[in-house]
Amino acid sequence: MIVGERLRVLREERNLSQGEVEKRTGLLCCYISRVEHGHTVPAVETLEKFARALEVPMYQLFYDRYQLTMFEYARKLEFRPLEFVFS
Repeated sequence: MIVGERLRVLREERNLSQGEVEKRTGLLCCYISRVEHGHTVPAVETLEKFARALEVPMYQLFYDRYQLTMFEYARKLEFRPLEFVFS
């Protein structure tokens, strides 16, 4: 999931409109929309504004608790390291 999609999900989970995020961040609605649709990549300072407005730690803008980590994905596929395959 890209950052823009994650921002939209977090905003919608909190039942916030783009207008409410605009008021909390000072960013224009058209800019928020462009970020959410992946047309622009926000600077770190802007991501901090989004995190404060959404009341989440900044890492949650990048982390989706429902995404599998590589380790979880490998376990799900019953991945076995090569040394076990050739034993």
